[in-house]
Amino acid sequence: TEQRSLVGKILQAMGFSGWVSREELMDAVIGVSGSGPAYFFLVLEAMQKVAQELGLPEQIAEELSLHTALGASRMAMESGISAAELRDQVTSPGGTTQAAIQSFQQYGLEDIFRSAMTSAVARPSSPRSNGVDCRGEMALTLDATGFDVRLVLTRDVRGAVYPVNRWNTECTPWQYN
Repeated sequence: TEQRSLVGKILQAMGFSGWVSREELMDAVIGVSGSGPAYFFLVLEAMQKVAQELGLPEQIAEELSLHTALGASRMAMESGISAAELRDQVTSPGGTTQAAIQSFQQYGLEDIFRSAMTSAVARPSSPRSNGVDCRGEMALTLDATGFDVRLVLTRDVRGAVYPVNRWNTECTPWQYN
């Protein structure tokens, strides 16, 4: 609709903008994007610590880890290729990267992420209060760095539009002046 298009344009001015079809999916958005930066920081922290254990000076360990993350992120964002395909492209059969990937898989990295993200999704409280059910189509935007869900608009079953975010989970109608 025209209103949805206008909201999308406004939100895109602040960063990535997307739509989820049901309010319940916002918990999954938080599990991926709201909490996601901490996951990557934890991985960076581990890489830096192990790099130092392998003998690299702290500053070099930090710089190498940060630039590796930046380069990988750029490749993922700009290539149009899936993460799995990119991983395959940078993994030489029988090489050092393959040995590391096999170690991650042996210790269940995907299961670790599944458990962590499922825990994050189970934690948020849904924005339902004042006797109003705000479930409906939702628009969301991430700030320019992609690190946080900043604004969510929801339209309830009656068509009223509500701003919702983690700091204000009240479902009160948007006041137009």
